[in-house]
Amino acid sequence: MDQVNAWKAAETDISFNAYYGDNFRGAGLSDKNLCFLYAFQAACHGLGRTGLVNSDHWERFCLQENKSFPNGVLARDIDAFFNFIRKDGVPLDYLELFKKYQKKSMLSAAMMAKAVHDLPPGYYIVWVAQDLVEHCFTLVLRGPDDPVMVYDNYQEGKNPPCYLESLSHLQWLTKVCGLHRVALPPLNSPQKSKKKSHKKSRKKSRVTRN
Repeated sequence: MDQVNAWKAAETDISFNAYYGDNFRGAGLSDKNLCFLYAFQAACHGLGRTGLVNSDHWERFCLQENKSFPNGVLARDIDAFFNFIRKDGVPLDYLELFKKYQKKSMLSAAMMAKAVHDLPPGYYIVWVAQDLVEHCFTLVLRGPDDPVMVYDNYQEGKNPPCYLESLSHLQWLTKVCGLHRVALPPLNSPQKSKKKSHKKSRKKSRVTRN
């Protein structure tokens, strides 16, 4: 209702949906509009690296951007945060993080469950929507025969900070806006020791004496 009142007060010619997209749209359905950060933290927790990305990163990012993101984040903000933590030295596989994994339309939890079975196993930050309300959670993929699970309520400082639940519980979602796979850097393949080839001893030419 506050957004509708703001749209009316602006006395603009654009539609409410367009005004909402310019002024209020963003993934931020949580107490502090930090569901994107919480989804990222839950993915790191799943990788066994709890705290790899944390609230300190987010606070410094907000200072850098001179924004508090009161309505959540947009795609450009997500990319900017990825670049921020990469510059900060957070060890992640950034080729995976920036890769676009959404290639199919997903308009419900059931459609999403079918579509993601083709994706590599791991932990994904998922940006979804229910009409104009947008939210982020963590998708957990184990294997093609395992149920699709999610982390959707990360609480920093608690042990454990989040719990697995079935994707089927999120019946409210009506659109998937983006998927980002969170992975640790690939291990360097061990270098094969180069064996020095033994030089074959040259046969000395026999000197024939005349």
